[in-house]
Amino acid sequence: MGENYKVYSSSYMVLKPEEAKVVDLISVLVSSNLEKREFVESSGNRDVSFRRRWMIFISVVLQKLLIFISRPMAWMGALIEMWLNFLSNNPTLFVFIINVLKGTLIPDRDSAAFISCVGHIDKRKELDRNIKPRDECKYYSALSMMASKVAYENKAYIETIVKDHWKMEYLGFYKCWNGNFKISIFINP
Repeated sequence: MGENYKVYSSSYMVLKPEEAKVVDLISVLVSSNLEKREFVESSGNRDVSFRRRWMIFISVVLQKLLIFISRPMAWMGALIEMWLNFLSNNPTLFVFIINVLKGTLIPDRDSAAFISCVGHIDKRKELDRNIKPRDECKYYSALSMMASKVAYENKAYIETIVKDHWKMEYLGFYKCWNGNFKISIFINP
């Protein structure tokens, strides 16, 4: 964890749930001195009231719980996403049989046919034809809404939507800082 919080505030408290052990959590409730706790970093007085220690205890326990269930929840999300793509790729028994013969029951995650959960919630791909670029406020609002929805998709899907559906020039796709944040750049021809 970076120490940027020290730059922005002279009064801070940072809890590090990864470093907290059960004994540390119990001792937070018993002792008002947080100085000895490795998982608490603060700028101010480390002698705190029971109410504040209770809040620290609850916060760290909840954070540890979220850390514990994060991997199973990620697996569950991936499973749901695969199931949704399986259903959308095989809408009828006939299509299912053809896809079994071709070996493409679920599209590849990097293909234009693979859609995230956000894409399954809102299936629209086309921009509203009634809104023209001359209606700047409405046009850019609608374009921003569609672009923010499409931003959760993969590179091939975004490129297909921008070029084929929106009829715009696709300039690029960039993955930034943490691998989850993506930027696609396109312009109206």
